Amino acid sequence: MSDELKPVRCGCGGEAQIAKKYLMGNLPDVYVLCGNCSIRTGEYYSEAEAIEAWNKAMGWRKAKVVEHDASITDTDGYKYHRFEYICGVCKKKVIGGDEYCSHCGARLEWDE
Repeated sequence: MSDELKPVRCGCGGEAQIAKKYLMGNLPDVYVLCGNCSIRTGEYYSEAEAIEAWNKAMGWRKAKVVEHDASITDTDGYKYHRFEYICGVCKKKVIGGDEYCSHCGARLEWDE
């Protein structure tokens, strides 16, 4: 795996950055994050591990979008139909038509 960081795939325009926390002891302290929206990898023991995790997430992770019925009924008994779209990876709301999840960076796959 190349040590070169793949670009951020969430569409926010940020750049990937390597970050380190300086902790005492033998704790993982390296991660990669988007400098704009702050999506990030978990914490790793080495830059190579953090970069590999980032590149996997940015290059290969795909999420099937789930359509969720978020209909509500008002106090007069009228039902308003609306749907929300949920990322298949992080389970957070996404905007219809987005190419990437703005929360976890997964590439979104929409049903045609």
